[in-house]
Amino acid sequence: MHVGTDMEDEGEPLVVRLPITLEELATRLRRKPVDLIKPAFQHYGMVLTPKTSLTPGQIELLGRCLGLSIQVQDAMPRRRGPRSRAAAADPVDLPDRITVRLPLTVEELAAQLGCKPAVLIKVAFQDYGVMLTPHAALNANEVELIERGLCISIEIENADDAGP
Repeated sequence: MHVGTDMEDEGEPLVVRLPITLEELATRLRRKPVDLIKPAFQHYGMVLTPKTSLTPGQIELLGRCLGLSIQVQDAMPRRRGPRSRAAAADPVDLPDRITVRLPLTVEELAAQLGCKPAVLIKVAFQDYGVMLTPHAALNANEVELIERGLCISIEIENADDAGP
């Protein structure tokens, strides 16, 4: 596998080692930091600066925004599993699968999951750097981040699928 700063072979994923700042990642991708900041905010609401130290989740989302394959090598192995569930002050038994209909607020999603909105806000912020409030309307991308962070399955029902 090709490791380094060159990206001659487009089929190979870029391998980055943590810790890495957004500015360093932009340099590795031969782009300006603003070329990463804008799509991260537009697609996922991530608030980043050039000096932001990126998490693996943020790097994954930046790769998706840019249509690139970026592989993260962590200095310390990442824990697998629902980090955010264990970090919650009040452990809750979350369902494995739910179906939601957009538009939906953080508060409404939390009620459907049987947890506090703070749990969802914490997942979005700690794992992906996305800031939410209890009354924030969620889009499909944000629901997907929460789904991934909680290790559950959330199916989004289109408004067209519902009856009158």
